[in-house]
Amino acid sequence: MKSLKEILSTPRFAELKVLNKNANLDVPVSSVDISETPDITYYLAPHSLLLTTAMSYKDDVNELCTLIKNLHNLPCPALAIKLGRFIPEISEEVLAYADSLNFPIIQIPSTMTLGDISHKLLSYLWDNQTEEIFFAIEVQKKFAELMFKGASISTLIEQLSSMIHQPLLLVDPFGNCLKASRSQESNAPMSEKKKQELLALLVEHQKERGTQKKTFLFEIDDENSKLITILPIYSDSYIPHLLVIFNVSSLKYPFSQLAIEQALMVLSLAIYKEQTIQQENRRMRLHLYQNLMHIDKNKQLLNIIELQPFLSSFDSNYFRAVVVHLNLAENKRFFEKKIDTIAYDLIDLYLNEINSDTLLLPTEVANQYVLLFHNKTTIQETLEEIREKIKQLVNVDTSFGIGDPVNKINLFRFSYKEALSALKMNKQKDEFVFYNKVQGINRIAENVSKEEMRYFCESILKELAYPKNEADEDLRLTLSTFLDCQCNIAETAEQLYVHRNTIKYRIEKCTKLFGLPVDNPELSLQLRVALYLSEPE
Repeated sequence: MKSLKEILSTPRFAELKVLNKNANLDVPVSSVDISETPDITYYLAPHSLLLTTAMSYKDDVNELCTLIKNLHNLPCPALAIKLGRFIPEISEEVLAYADSLNFPIIQIPSTMTLGDISHKLLSYLWDNQTEEIFFAIEVQKKFAELMFKGASISTLIEQLSSMIHQPLLLVDPFGNCLKASRSQESNAPMSEKKKQELLALLVEHQKERGTQKKTFLFEIDDENSKLITILPIYSDSYIPHLLVIFNVSSLKYPFSQLAIEQALMVLSLAIYKEQTIQQENRRMRLHLYQNLMHIDKNKQLLNIIELQPFLSSFDSNYFRAVVVHLNLAENKRFFEKKIDTIAYDLIDLYLNEINSDTLLLPTEVANQYVLLFHNKTTIQETLEEIREKIKQLVNVDTSFGIGDPVNKINLFRFSYKEALSALKMNKQKDEFVFYNKVQGINRIAENVSKEEMRYFCESILKELAYPKNEADEDLRLTLSTFLDCQCNIAETAEQLYVHRNTIKYRIEKCTKLFGLPVDNPELSLQLRVALYLSEPE
């Protein structure tokens, strides 16, 4: 848009005279309006120059000052008054008030009609706007070429910032500053505290799903405030990205709002492109989940590793499943797919931020995921943080079903089934539900006679099922503790207060007794069940 200063410096508008000394002429002018009504500020578009004879204010200086104040707040670039018939001259009191606001008061000569000057101004602005339209198309073409060549969103933001000579911020749907242009970092430095305050303010606007362009003043430091313009970038996301422009009103010609909108459209496509890549990543993880759920007991671990690049290591003897379920209210059902996507991305982002080696896996069920823990982290603390973040972002409650740990990745599906069972039995909609193994085994044994149960235990545990001497009792206790410690010798020794070599000797003895290693997946499961069923009443 052309500034008032550029317009007044043009020869054809030489007869227009600025009456006050402290007028700010750097304001942009987008259009021209003529009106004599006192309430014109309710109908005047921002950056429209107002032409008038001020006939409604000929006997009321205070009301004219009120008009100037309202026009300044709109903002309006200037008030142009044709003096003579109704107001012979502008009083010093009015000019002083306009100077206090740096608001321009312009005199239209009596020889010109309002219609004539309006026509000349609009013709000049429209010629200018035609050039801006061609420039906007050029911006769109340039940005599209960059995107098709694989330019990142960061590169596009830097390019836009350099073109408009204004600092920019890009805020993602999670309220994180995804990109700050170099001009923002150098020309508009903010303390970390102020930056967090701005981000908190922006997050509130993001949660208004019908977010439109908004402009407000934000205090950068104790002395300076900046005019902040928020522009939502819509894509296939429940919450939009936000492009934040500092001092959008001072954009240099020929850059216009239309050019920014063209850039926003390309940014929207670039963001959608990244979301598509993320969806492909999610499909790969779904493939891994499906294979883990249906892995044959004889399948080699290497076959699983070939399916996915996500787990850093399988060199662990601890694998635990947690099923995450979003409890959507009825008023959220319309956005079910988008909430599912943004919640999944939020959990994945959080796990990356804390450098967790916990793996997030999608399932075939909407708004339900699986967390694969393969170390003994503080699980509940992690889940509480995930629950809180989802509640803050999309106002949805979350439930977690937690299975028992297993010592082989091949057995992970059993931990998952336990977690799913715990979630289904959660009638009270509790946040965290641990699988009740005792309850599960009891249901299995309900229709089995004591004679059959005793036979099963003795066939699996041999003489350790119902030990008759102290040595067998020690061996049974060691076996039970070893399995509970996920076959970790050092932890078992610590639990039983005996030397590591003693544990190794006893486990080797068990291996000879059963004919298979104790940590054999199938034997391990049978031993756990038999140990529980043969516990003395």
